[in-house]
Amino acid sequence: NIKIYNQSIKQFPHPSREPFKGEILDIVQDKVISIAEAAIEHAQKHPGQTLGIIAFSQERCYEIESEIHQRIEKGSSAERFFNQENNLTRYYVKTPERACDKYRDKVFVCADPEGITGITGEHKIAISSSLAKQELHVFITEVNIAKHPNAKATLFWNWIEYLQKKIKLEPSAIPSS
Repeated sequence: NIKIYNQSIKQFPHPSREPFKGEILDIVQDKVISIAEAAIEHAQKHPGQTLGIIAFSQERCYEIESEIHQRIEKGSSAERFFNQENNLTRYYVKTPERACDKYRDKVFVCADPEGITGITGEHKIAISSSLAKQELHVFITEVNIAKHPNAKATLFWNWIEYLQKKIKLEPSAIPSS
């Protein structure tokens, strides 16, 4: 409320008894490949759960979508998952602006610090961080993390720092991939 909405939210939802623990930060070599692999694994292991994928640019959305379809085996359970017709349960790969109100059980975020500044950047972070019902999985590269010490303080980097601290506090949440 303070950082994103300048304390303009006056009515809050009732607090949950337990804090949301489904936040994961995964520092990877290649976000597109890692997200595609994780999406296919999700389709195979959790076909009954919905999936959303958010990237901060349309070009990155196309790259992720293409990588997923290149890796899907014909006739597999993953192929059935990615070819669902129902828009309410179908997976998506969208920019934050196009993903508004498209809640999914699990949401993968392709975190790109470039261009995530000002009100538009804060809006992208706000949307990306609020669409997951059960798990929010943020992918960022080692190269991006290495840029952080020299980067200007923004909501994006505050968000990444929060996720890094959360992982350090909860060792069981550290991803294995």
